[in-house]
Amino acid sequence: MTVEDPRPTLAAGQVPDGAMNDRWLAASYRCSCGFAIDDAGEFDRHLGVAEGTQPEHFEVLAGWTFQQVRRWLAAAVTSPLLTAGSGLFDGEGRPLVVRLEVPLSAGEMVAALYGEHERLTEVDIPTDQDVWRYVAVVVAQDGMHAIEQMADVIAEQEQRRTLAAPEWLAWCRRRVNEVAARGGATSASRVR
Repeated sequence: MTVEDPRPTLAAGQVPDGAMNDRWLAASYRCSCGFAIDDAGEFDRHLGVAEGTQPEHFEVLAGWTFQQVRRWLAAAVTSPLLTAGSGLFDGEGRPLVVRLEVPLSAGEMVAALYGEHERLTEVDIPTDQDVWRYVAVVVAQDGMHAIEQMADVIAEQEQRRTLAAPEWLAWCRRRVNEVAARGGATSASRVR
């Protein structure tokens, strides 16, 4: 089974998402761009031709729908590179740098900041760079699993109206939206 590259027809509004998704899910090899095929060699050629283009092309594993992939790609917010000398990491006597790239949604950035509501204040995060710095520290210290759990806790507590710091959450959302807007992120990456 072969599914043609859907980008031109999706852009023209000619293929309903549901129909594209059914054909895409049925294929053995699926790319994040929507290309899907059963032939491994042809799929490898597709990835080879697409190498270096944006958005990044990669094989999507079983269990993901095309809509989930599109939402995940749209939610990633691009951050600056934080290195020794950025005010967070001491580089003296440490010649090696470990670079970690973690795709974060705006909601995950908010969760990372909100989880620090007992330690941080608005005064601690006056610049966009400071937002990235504190989010990076939380990712490094607590890990993505803890941030995802915090996002779930926020959603549950909001629904029950039991948030520990609702004003802080509103402020975190506003700051992350501002950072995302200045960073050239898509509107899909902004927090409600």
